[in-house]
Amino acid sequence: MSDIRLAALTSHPIQYQAPLFREIANRDGIDLTVYFCSRRGVEPETDEGFGEEVVWDVPLLEGYNYEFLPDWSPLGGATSFFRLNPKILEKLRHGEHDVLWVHGYESLTNVAGILAANRYDISVVFRGEVMPETVEHSTKRYVVRELFKRVDAFASIGTPNRRVYESFDIPEDRIFHAPYSVDNEFFQRKRDQLPPAWQLREEVDIPIDRPVVLFVGKLLKRKRPGLLLDAFVEASDPGEATLLYVGDGDLRSQVERRAAKRGREDDVMFTGFVNQTNLPRYYELADVFVLPSTRENWGLVINEAMNFGLPVITTEAVGASEDLVRNNGMVIRADSIQELSDAIEKVAFKEDLPALSDVSEQLISEWGISETEFGIHRAVTSVAGIS
Repeated sequence: MSDIRLAALTSHPIQYQAPLFREIANRDGIDLTVYFCSRRGVEPETDEGFGEEVVWDVPLLEGYNYEFLPDWSPLGGATSFFRLNPKILEKLRHGEHDVLWVHGYESLTNVAGILAANRYDISVVFRGEVMPETVEHSTKRYVVRELFKRVDAFASIGTPNRRVYESFDIPEDRIFHAPYSVDNEFFQRKRDQLPPAWQLREEVDIPIDRPVVLFVGKLLKRKRPGLLLDAFVEASDPGEATLLYVGDGDLRSQVERRAAKRGREDDVMFTGFVNQTNLPRYYELADVFVLPSTRENWGLVINEAMNFGLPVITTEAVGASEDLVRNNGMVIRADSIQELSDAIEKVAFKEDLPALSDVSEQLISEWGISETEFGIHRAVTSVAGIS
């Protein structure tokens, strides 16, 4: 039996997707080609969220076949819906693929790819960060419903995402669990290579006898770094704990000034942007991970933190909260300083942190790249007529 010729259409090389592509490419019976719509991630480019030029320091293009599609986007840049890469139509028209796997519907290229696949009798698998709140508007629901009618199988990234597909009356046997995951093996391997947490703290001048509350990500309004600071101040006395921001963004200077105004500048640290290979050091030296966003389709930094056994505090507005935060932390309402402060006080100063840590490690052990690859494989083989 010949291999299933699978085309994956995605925006650009992403550090979270590359390990998945490699895993799928290694699967017998799958002939994978990834089509990228831009070279973001592998060429220096200013990231608006971090406010600096970013190139990821992990391999993004190794271990699988790929091609960059010429970009023709007269009405917008690489992140615009109006990005258009017409060559994907040629690739599909020439009969080079049996199945098209599309990542989201946030570009004209992806929508055109789905329509072209229908035209040329190519099966379509859809996977994207579609959450209930993203399809609330009636007009958008109508457009998405019409697009979903042209999809053969759906790979759900988690429970909220599955509910969206079910709300469009997608049959259960067309929805396949393909969890939103990070490369657990990479992070756990890095963790095993690190010195003990106390030594990592000494290297960056963090007192070894205080709880460390960790935030990782872009310092943007929707991630509420300022609210986190206010909650931390309410939850702890001066010199009692450390709040560590790993990342950069527009709000950094504002949060720094606020920390100084509250007299807590000695308890709050900022690292600036940290690339993937150095990120494990900060997860390992921390005690609690906090993501207080008011909107987050998933929040893969939660996955990363759990690989280091960190308890998690996050909000109900974060997609990962329903699947990954159970008895290993707390889920609170977004925008509530009091609830966040109470959660930090209850979790960061708990004596049973090791028990919470064990739960995080157990949950994430079942939510990795291998589980995602298995779900994608099931979806692809189902639409290709192979059980």
